Amino acid sequence: MNEDNYKEAEDRELQQLLRTVGSRSTPPRHVMEEVRQAVHGEWTDIVAARSRARRARYLAWAASIAAIALLATSLIVVRFAPAQDMAVVARIEGTVHRDAGLLHAAAPLTGNDRLRVGDEVFTDSAGRGAFVTEQGLSFRIDTQTRVHMVALDRVELIEGALYVDADPTEGVASSFAVDTRSGTVRHIGTQYEVRTTPEAVQISVREGRVAIDTNGVLHAGNAGERIAIGHDGSVQRSELREEELIWHWTSQIAPGFDIDNQPLLAFLSWFERETGHKVQFADSNIQSSAAQTTLRGSIEGLDPKAALGAVLATTNMSFSEMDDGTIVIRENEQR
Repeated sequence: MNEDNYKEAEDRELQQLLRTVGSRSTPPRHVMEEVRQAVHGEWTDIVAARSRARRARYLAWAASIAAIALLATSLIVVRFAPAQDMAVVARIEGTVHRDAGLLHAAAPLTGNDRLRVGDEVFTDSAGRGAFVTEQGLSFRIDTQTRVHMVALDRVELIEGALYVDADPTEGVASSFAVDTRSGTVRHIGTQYEVRTTPEAVQISVREGRVAIDTNGVLHAGNAGERIAIGHDGSVQRSELREEELIWHWTSQIAPGFDIDNQPLLAFLSWFERETGHKVQFADSNIQSSAAQTTLRGSIEGLDPKAALGAVLATTNMSFSEMDDGTIVIRENEQR
């Protein structure tokens, strides 16, 4: 039997089935209405349910977007809000870099640049820097040093050496702290150096006193003393002589002193504090003359020792250094 014969047979069977079933009767109108209402109600419920589901999905989606937006805004505020100014550059020797962290590449610092909380400052084998904090305290960093600006009154010495000068006569805040691997150093109106070594952190006190907190244990340090806090917690003390080379780098990077229209005695006072050398006058007449001498010009770029010679060269005075480091100011001999 070919394909055409199969189709004819199927058509005959379908026609016979329809004659057997007969035509479908039309249901009464009220039944039709009840069915329509039932179907419409079911359809309305399905549409409402779908609408509620879509609304719930939309609200959940909107809430998620809002949460993400809030988190992003918070991160932007935290990450990109301007950080507080912590210090200003007073002097740079060689190259000193500042790394501001997020989206900031390391860049060299220049005069009058500002350090901000969160900055990290580091030097190479030839770089040194001097800075003045917003509270008026001065600190300096030596070569091969890395320091993190933690807060307005706190820094972390990661490696190298840092020198702090908190002149009590200037009313400088005493809350400044230096964090190290071995403890935290605070001062009581003083000058001191903190230096890291592979074995310990050394605190050398030039003037005043310091307090060193090592995990809740306090150690006091006095002028003329060096305290070495080992990474193992050990403490060693030794005598510190003023003429030691330790202080030479601090005077080499000392912030300049504006001598123009300043009395000679003010300059000599600055010289004493920066170098640790005591200044004496050969006689009372020389001291009286120094008190009446007003300076002119500039010593920018000179370290304190060179500045002393340059300043006295503009007067009728000169100086000599004694074996103990004392500087004696005397009148030049008349020729």
